[in-house]
Amino acid sequence: MTARCAEPINTPILEIGGTGWRHLYLKVESRQISGAFKYRGAFAATGLLAPGQEVVCASSGNHALGLAWVALQRGFTLTAYLPFGAAEDKIRKLADAGARTVLVPGGYDACESAARKHVDGGRAFFVHGYNDQKVLEGNRQLFRECQEALPSLPGYCFLPVGGGGLLTAGLMEWGETATHVVGVEHVASPSLTRSLANGEFTVVAHSSGLPDGLLVSKKSESAYRLCRKVGAPTMLVTDDDTRCAMRVLWQSAGIRAEPAGAVALAACLSMPHSTATALCVVTGGNIGDTLWRSLVDA
Repeated sequence: MTARCAEPINTPILEIGGTGWRHLYLKVESRQISGAFKYRGAFAATGLLAPGQEVVCASSGNHALGLAWVALQRGFTLTAYLPFGAAEDKIRKLADAGARTVLVPGGYDACESAARKHVDGGRAFFVHGYNDQKVLEGNRQLFRECQEALPSLPGYCFLPVGGGGLLTAGLMEWGETATHVVGVEHVASPSLTRSLANGEFTVVAHSSGLPDGLLVSKKSESAYRLCRKVGAPTMLVTDDDTRCAMRVLWQSAGIRAEPAGAVALAACLSMPHSTATALCVVTGGNIGDTLWRSLVDA
């Protein structure tokens, strides 16, 4: 029998003005348990695990943190494979939550390869951050909350694309509606954008940039297929765009976002639409004090 675990928070939706949009709403997942929307998928994917089970994941940080918080409550152990260069604040929080962290040279793909080798032949349970159906179902609840809270569906919904699990969930919920669901990638890691342009699934080289959670060279094939099916567009943002959005979030709404959590707003601010409503998901706020101040105060 599994231990009781806190359900994901129905996080607040705030409106900010002065952006050029008729209405611009923020879904503040930086206030989610574990500090990011990833808790939703971790909660959904581990509901049937027994205490004592070993769970393994590959992550840039937030997926592992979501699982670590769930592990504390449900009594399983977590081994998280993260890339060298992962945010020190996230590594510290994982240690505080009792997770074992293994740092791997290279990017996310190298971490996933190492995590799967750990699982092969053993009893450990691998939880994928964006290709697990239960994780996707947990993510879909975010959009249901928005639909219940907003006067009507937004004209545009901007979502950051790391692996693509949040975008997949958004397209599953709203892809066939009048809402334009827009995937936002970092300019240094445009796998989905190139895949859509090329008409075939495309992998890009490992890269670097501020939003560590977006630097995934191989995005979700489900996200790619759904984007093609419904004609969903993507946008690219830079580090400078991201810094600007982080400052706007803080100055306009007191939201402390990590870089990956700010890129949806970064894209939204670049295309104001005075007669339309937009929704941006602020996906996470796990960032150390020193780095956050250096980016917001610069």
